[in-house]
Amino acid sequence: YAFVDANFTVNKADSCSPFKIRLNNNSQGGISDFIWKYAPDDSIVLNDFSNPDIPIYRNTSDIPDVYEIKLRALSANCEDEYIDTITVYPEIHADFNPDVIQGCNPLTVAFINNTNILTNTSFYWDFDDGTYYIGENPGDHLYSHTSSNSEFYDVSLEATSEYFCFDDTTIQIEVYPFIRARFTMDKPFICSDETFTIDRSGSGGGINQYFWDFNNDGVYDSNNSSVSFDHTYTNTGSASQDNIIKFRVTNVQGCDTSYTGSILVHPQVRADFDIDDTGPCYPHMTALTNMSNDIGVVSTNFNWDLGDGSNSSEISPSYFYKNFSYTNDRQFTITLTAASDYGCDSTVSRTITIHPKPHAEFEFAGKSADCPPFT
Repeated sequence: YAFVDANFTVNKADSCSPFKIRLNNNSQGGISDFIWKYAPDDSIVLNDFSNPDIPIYRNTSDIPDVYEIKLRALSANCEDEYIDTITVYPEIHADFNPDVIQGCNPLTVAFINNTNILTNTSFYWDFDDGTYYIGENPGDHLYSHTSSNSEFYDVSLEATSEYFCFDDTTIQIEVYPFIRARFTMDKPFICSDETFTIDRSGSGGGINQYFWDFNNDGVYDSNNSSVSFDHTYTNTGSASQDNIIKFRVTNVQGCDTSYTGSILVHPQVRADFDIDDTGPCYPHMTALTNMSNDIGVVSTNFNWDLGDGSNSSEISPSYFYKNFSYTNDRQFTITLTAASDYGCDSTVSRTITIHPKPHAEFEFAGKSADCPPFT
């Protein structure tokens, strides 16, 4: 009978799932039928010497699968067979989940490795920010940038099994625009009601709103967006007050950040005094009573301009004003400047009018001397 020789070659004997093999039919002789058994329950029958199209092998287990491939070559009276094997390594699927995929800057992201095969698998994480991690679980990763726009990071995970099967996957993380709240003040302290300048030019990023809390009560008093502006505080107490300023900024995504500063406000000095008589006749000793606030505590230094070139530093001086005219009033403007030990001061003025001293004078209508009776 005719010679029958079954024979074939496999282009690759082992590979990772999914595995597509190519068989080359090298059989010889008067063969009429070829039965290709590529799996325990699957076969292909061909009636010529062409190469069979074997379906893709898949292995979803965690150990290699070995398949026997058997070719039976048949003629009318004879047959031959040839057997070879292939190995299909477990299919690996790189997979991970970030706990967040978008958020405010800086953004902490926790990555969970969901790759189907973890044992004896090597992992390489690329966070797309110049950093990477080798290992199964990278833990938390902190993203930050200084752009006024959102930044996008393509995080990739590469998984390689012990059989050198490989897969990778990528997930994009969005980190919202950077915002920074900062301000400075041109003075470290002020007197009550003294203006100072706030400068927020140190702030930056994709800011869309500005909020100011000047009373440290959690209520924002202003949304002033000016780069610099003036503000003041009033302190009517007897001690210096530390006033806290809270500054908060936001972006369009709703992210926010805050900055806090403080300024010392010294007590208000209120100069005031009383004159015992604002319109006395000359001669008169005028008593000036100092009515400034908190004398000796807040108001500690005094300067009296008595209006005639004279000065006094007494708390409540008395002064003898002169008017040597017999006919005209004289007015004097008294000015008191009260100051604190912090250099804060206040000035007030009052006017006193000194009326002229009366001048008594008479003359006799007739004789100034005569014998009695004398009228």
